[in-house]
Amino acid sequence: MINDAAVLAQKPAIFASVYQYEGQLQVYKPTLSTRACAAYGRMPCRWRGRHCAEAGVLGPVPGAFGTLQALLTLKILLQMNGQLEGELLLLDFMNFPA
Repeated sequence: MINDAAVLAQKPAIFASVYQYEGQLQVYKPTLSTRACAAYGRMPCRWRGRHCAEAGVLGPVPGAFGTLQALLTLKILLQMNGQLEGELLLLDFMNFPA
């Protein structure tokens, strides 16, 4: 439904997903000929098979990605640089630089 709403309204959508200690973030700016679901492609192999109730999610990870979604929303609204156009941000907090 988010796909359809973004395309019909011609408004960007900011997608995030998390799994255990990692996640991905993408800004989707629709045109009438595209759909957001095509932007993600296939899930990484390590994400398949176990859902969050079984595998768990480290509490701050969804918070970090929610904050990044809010940041990107403000960047779009304020027309600032660094909007992740055509990019996918992947963060693995187990291997995050200290």
